[in-house]
Amino acid sequence: MFVDVELGTVCEVFSSKRIFASEYTAEGVPFYRGKEVIEKALNSCVSTPLFISEERFEEIKNKFGTPQLNDVLLTSVGTIGIPWLVDEERFYFKDGNVSCLRANQEKLLPEYLYYWLNSGSAKKQIDAFQIGSTQKALTLETIKKFNIPSEEFALRLLYEEKVACVPGSAFGTGGEGYIRISYCYSEQELKEALERIEKFIFKIQSK
Repeated sequence: MFVDVELGTVCEVFSSKRIFASEYTAEGVPFYRGKEVIEKALNSCVSTPLFISEERFEEIKNKFGTPQLNDVLLTSVGTIGIPWLVDEERFYFKDGNVSCLRANQEKLLPEYLYYWLNSGSAKKQIDAFQIGSTQKALTLETIKKFNIPSEEFALRLLYEEKVACVPGSAFGTGGEGYIRISYCYSEQELKEALERIEKFIFKIQSK
């Protein structure tokens, strides 16, 4: 049986350093609030371009770091739970309104994290963990408590060991934490598949 894991154990969850409106510039490095992150997630043009200076961006980058390719930005205030899989390098984002999720790629595929955040399973947890009555919000600590289901195990097994299986959750909630394997193969093929699964389990348990 493979249990769910909390997102905070396989993913760094953090926000940005505060940028004040007085620091906006006419040109420079793009600065995204929740509204712009939603537009990026929808592959739309940014309707209200905002910028910070190259100097301010470099200062933040050198002291604290900035978003990287394959990070996931998640809207966390107002219209919450919209993920964007980052596909550009030089930009910054608004603290509080947006959270940044950086997968430990030895344990979690960024693409899987992004697609899972778009799933019904994730949306239920977002609804359950959100706070606020007039304006909904997600805190960094609650995002860390999201549970990643067994689809991650099955997907990584396919990518890393070339063994296909079906996550138990595909057969209902009672199957969560298990995988299903077809036996319609030769004994030699099954033996090799089991050896690869054993190797994979040993690898993830040793990290």
